[in-house]
Amino acid sequence: MLARIKPVGEVTVGGAAAAGAATAAASGPEVPGACMGCHGSGVLGAPKVGSKDDWTPRVGQGMAALVANAKNGKGNMPAQGAGMDDAQLKAAITAMLDKAGLSAE
Repeated sequence: MLARIKPVGEVTVGGAAAAGAATAAASGPEVPGACMGCHGSGVLGAPKVGSKDDWTPRVGQGMAALVANAKNGKGNMPAQGAGMDDAQLKAAITAMLDKAGLSAE
């Protein structure tokens, strides 16, 4: 079903160099801009990037639960499943946990 409803294209403003930026950010050690919009400041109760206190209670849920929450949405966080696949979500979560000195299995 996801193959039927996936976007047919993308619009990139900024030339060829910007075209792969979102994918590179999601798969690398940096936290994607889409996540930083809320997790950078902790708006609406989002656990802040780099805050061990914010992330510690969530780590106990395990990585699978954290990915599911990001994919499907939870509380004030909207679902991110349409814009990022599970591997990209896991990489983004891992990057945020790394910055807080934590990890999840």
